[in-house]
Amino acid sequence: MRVSLDNVPLTTQSAMLQNILLAFENETFSKELAAHIVGGPLKLERLIAEEKVQAEKPCIKQNGKWFVCAPQVLLHCKNRR
Repeated sequence: MRVSLDNVPLTTQSAMLQNILLAFENETFSKELAAHIVGGPLKLERLIAEEKVQAEKPCIKQNGKWFVCAPQVLLHCKNRR
């Protein structure tokens, strides 16, 4: 389902984005979901290396789960038009 913001003023769009980011403030995404949102695993790894997106893997295990900061991922969302 697509949402069109064509007729919504920019100030309202800005407020909507801010509300979305605040709603996700304490949430995390898996590494796989975060990579899908930003446009691929290489881009996600680059964003993490540049410290634009925080990610942590609290477990040392090779297959341990990653926790990626949701609001930062959403800020770097791939354009899907």
